[in-house]
Amino acid sequence: VRIVRAENIACGLRRSDTLYLAGADMGARGLAKEGRARHRAGLPGEYLDGETLRSIYGIERTGAIFSPGAASADPVRLTQGLLRAALRAGAKLYAPVEVQDVIATGHGVILDTGKHFIEATHAVFCTGYERLKGVPEKGMKITSSWALASRPHATLPSWLRSTLVWEAATPYLYMRTSPDGRLIVGGEDEDIDLPSYRARSLPRKTARLVAKAKALVPGMDFSVSHQWTGAFGESEDGLPVIDRVPDMPNCLVVMGFGGNGTIYSVIASQIVPTLLRGRPDKDADIFRFR
Repeated sequence: VRIVRAENIACGLRRSDTLYLAGADMGARGLAKEGRARHRAGLPGEYLDGETLRSIYGIERTGAIFSPGAASADPVRLTQGLLRAALRAGAKLYAPVEVQDVIATGHGVILDTGKHFIEATHAVFCTGYERLKGVPEKGMKITSSWALASRPHATLPSWLRSTLVWEAATPYLYMRTSPDGRLIVGGEDEDIDLPSYRARSLPRKTARLVAKAKALVPGMDFSVSHQWTGAFGESEDGLPVIDRVPDMPNCLVVMGFGGNGTIYSVIASQIVPTLLRGRPDKDADIFRFR
């Protein structure tokens, strides 16, 4: 939030609350235990039993954790704004360019694009879910996910306009709204990394997301405007990897696998400069290759 405001990035950033619902992976007891653990850690929020959840939100689940302090934004506009901010700070952007090979030595890094060579003191690879040759992949996997957006000004309960909803289930359901009143629904993930399957399953998955959303929150009325599918990266423990690449001197990698990529990127922006300066970082061990 601070960065978006400081750089004046128009990306529809809005603060919101979060409602984490009991599901097949974690029921009422599990959520209550999770709520107590969060309280001991000093994190804001409270556990809601089924009756309280029903009276406030009209949702029929055995329990939920309510948490303030979340936010949502347009990810494309946010990324574009951050790139523009980097350019203003002196960075140079080259696109489209494909790095075909990396030659790492004790003196620096050479990137081969097939047409040119780029020499650098260090290289930091932030390639999203693209697999990078030579980088360990233990504990990482690529899955498939589906999502939809409704037409603007959907008929929704007022609380949903300022609350992110997701459930402790596999596959999960995720819901939020946009500034123009669209409902955005995602989930139905599968452990399949096959683009043709993702595309072929889009109509069926869209129908399931619509049905699940309407069954969960009574009184909603919306029609689908956009639907899409894509790859999603996960790690076994839900944490990213922010570390030096083994056997590749002067190379670091940021692998923000999981559903908190924006947060992981902010953490990486704090850890990576420290590592580049050769200094220890008190949080670095949490995000090393495992």
